[in-house]
Amino acid sequence: MAEFALAGGATCGTADVVAEQAAAAQGNPYVTDGFSCSATAEGPVSRWSLAWGGTYYAYSCADGSLEVAFDWGTDYTYAG
Repeated sequence: MAEFALAGGATCGTADVVAEQAAAAQGNPYVTDGFSCSATAEGPVSRWSLAWGGTYYAYSCADGSLEVAFDWGTDYTYAG
C-alpha cells in the first residue's frame, strides 16, 4: 500500500486494521471492524499508474462518519 486518506476522526491505527484485509479481498468488497469497503480497479490511465506494475485497487471504506481510503495491489514498483 502506498497512499492513505483519513477523515471523520479515523486514525492511523484504524487504517491499519481496515487495510489489513485488502490482501485477502484481492479487489473485492469486504467488511471488517465495522467498516464496509469497496474497491475500484485502477490501471495504466490512472493518476498513480507509474507507481504500480499492473492492476491495483483504490479502496474506500466507511463506518458512519469514519472514512479510510487507500490503494492496494501486488506489484508496487515506485522507486522514488
